[in-house]
Amino acid sequence: MWSLASKRLGAALAAAAGIATTAMPLTYQAGPAVLALALAGGWAMAGSRTGRLAWTVLSAVLLGLVLAGHANATLTAALAAVAALTQAAPLVPIALAILLAQTAAASSGTALLGGALHPIGLEATAPALVCLLTLGLVYPRQAVVILLAAMAVVGAAAGVSHWASVPEASIAAAGAVATIVAVTLALRPSPPQSLRNVLVLTALVGAMVTWAWTLPRAHDLLYVLLPAAPTAYAAKFFQHYGEALGFAGITTTVVATPADIPERAMVLLPWLTDPLPGGDEQDWEIGRLARERSWTVVLGGEHTNMGGAANRVGRITGRELLRRDLSVPPRNTDDNGPMRAADLREWRHDAILNRGASVPVLSLTNRVLLAGDGWWAEPDIGEWLWVGDYLWRPGDRAGRLTMAAAFDDGRARWVVVGDNSLLVNRQVIADPRPVLQLLEASTLWPAFLRDLALLAVAALVLWRRRPVIVLVLAAALPVASYAFAGKPSDAWRGVYRGESGFDERNFNEALAQEPKLLGTDWRLLRVPTLRGLVDVPIGKTVLFGLVDGSAEIGGVRLSNCRRLGSMPTGDIMLMDAQACRVEGPAEVLVGTAQSAAAIHVKTRDDSSVLVVLDAAFLSQKASAKNRQWLVGKAVR
Repeated sequence: MWSLASKRLGAALAAAAGIATTAMPLTYQAGPAVLALALAGGWAMAGSRTGRLAWTVLSAVLLGLVLAGHANATLTAALAAVAALTQAAPLVPIALAILLAQTAAASSGTALLGGALHPIGLEATAPALVCLLTLGLVYPRQAVVILLAAMAVVGAAAGVSHWASVPEASIAAAGAVATIVAVTLALRPSPPQSLRNVLVLTALVGAMVTWAWTLPRAHDLLYVLLPAAPTAYAAKFFQHYGEALGFAGITTTVVATPADIPERAMVLLPWLTDPLPGGDEQDWEIGRLARERSWTVVLGGEHTNMGGAANRVGRITGRELLRRDLSVPPRNTDDNGPMRAADLREWRHDAILNRGASVPVLSLTNRVLLAGDGWWAEPDIGEWLWVGDYLWRPGDRAGRLTMAAAFDDGRARWVVVGDNSLLVNRQVIADPRPVLQLLEASTLWPAFLRDLALLAVAALVLWRRRPVIVLVLAAALPVASYAFAGKPSDAWRGVYRGESGFDERNFNEALAQEPKLLGTDWRLLRVPTLRGLVDVPIGKTVLFGLVDGSAEIGGVRLSNCRRLGSMPTGDIMLMDAQACRVEGPAEVLVGTAQSAAAIHVKTRDDSSVLVVLDAAFLSQKASAKNRQWLVGKAVR
């Protein structure tokens, strides 16, 4: 009796979790919670002690990957739900419907439907309606129930939108209805029918067929084209841009004109609020060359047609691919929070993608690369002084907002990103991993491989129904994807301390303003503390840190240290400094041998170490003289 009740409870939990991965809003808590729900369902349905042990071990692995930010939360939860449901043959159709809802074509369909429903205020119902459609494919005899549920979805979302204080409430209300329908079908399964499985498998194959119009691409080099507007306000965010990308580990060539870009290149246009070289008339020429030379063009947008950015995107692409609204992330934060990414990996929650514009989707073959739940977009009122109040009100665009999408146009591919904040120099230097992932997503390989994995899981489910293999795949896929992902440079890793690009202690602004520090053969290395025998890399190193007790570097001992804090010293301004007694063969650069804040040490292997006992020497509020002093000492 308990075994039957356990299996029924497990089926309900797994079905609810699987549909919730698509129908419900993705928040910080929702991803791990839905995964835990799916795993609990699978554990409850396991028919043996050995099976439950396997579920327990793999559950710990999957939860660890998701909580660490390595695995895509919604995809992992969906696969866990599929693995749970395949333990009972009558539930396989629901498992296949869950897989179908995770495909790129389903994401495009959700965006298309949401755009169509926006004028009547029902954009938030699109995810739930798409889930109901997938369930209708596998339960055609329940068409009346599905239709009534769709009406309930519309009613729930419309009712909630009038009193909700957050935009994701309407998605949640609509998604709850779809989730209840899935649970009901799971608790009252009909006998296995091969026809239902064939229908949904055909739909999955059809989703893969749409890739014939948007085949993945590979690119050897990245080319950057920037406006020739050194006095423009935005110029400071793109100065020394090639050096900034190179420092981060992104090989690029900055060109003066689009004619310099060869065939089959990836082209980055991160700054579109000012005219590109040749003026606005050149925009059409860029579009022509892109189609002629098979370029993949990544365009960074801005809100409310700021600086004519949306107009410029329209002229280059020949389509309206950037709306003239103002997108706002959940709670109006500076980072994007949880995003739905067309990838096996998770998109970083702390990426700086925020106040830009939403991106429309025009067909099922357009690929949604990034979409956010809980985002909203304020309309453009046509007043250039108005940039929004960042307050959500009923009537604002709200639902699953697309913030990056790919559009194939003949031989050209346009990748439109609604906000270019993650592309500015100081953010690239602060953390280039979102940019690396965006550039990889622009090839469409991550999205294609994700769909291929979904199809493979569907075939596996129909062929063998081995849930443990599905769970192992759920863990292995994101781990394997990291092996092929682009890696930031060692130079960047040396200065990264986990700080946001807006953190005052970050060195990103100083480095963005001084290209000699980005291209020097001296490696900049920030360490939390210097203690005991300090091991430094072979070569030339600038070491920033504070001594804890005492430290020895290259035969030079630092001890009897005292805090100095912030104070002017000669040509520099110490920010968060320390002075130590120096014993050994070192050149004192700031202070005296009894109280030194910076020294130069030659090690036994002829390496050079410039030690700066100031953890914030190049911080955002540091004097420009600090970086000039460092250039004079290290780059000479």
